[in-house]
Amino acid sequence: TFSKMIRVAILGCGMMGQEHISYIQKYDDLVIDFLCDPNEDSIEIALSLIHNGKYPRVVPDEKQLLEQVTKIDLLVIASPNYMHTPQLLRWSQHEIT
Repeated sequence: TFSKMIRVAILGCGMMGQEHISYIQKYDDLVIDFLCDPNEDSIEIALSLIHNGKYPRVVPDEKQLLEQVTKIDLLVIASPNYMHTPQLLRWSQHEIT
């Protein structure tokens, strides 16, 4: 049977983003295609958690990630809480989960 891979982007790769990465890898139909965080240390740790051999593209800011919206099926917002509302408002203008 054919199962479409769900392309995931992680917005925020600190502690919560890293938790989401570990959970996402338990599902065969999810693939993390993008990591977004301005902190290189957080990106490095997030990359070290990915064990399926399919390494995501790394973008340093949300604006660059938003430019890739057509290549994303599922967005995980794991940024600091105060950033959630403005991020949701920006991303909700697009066809994305």
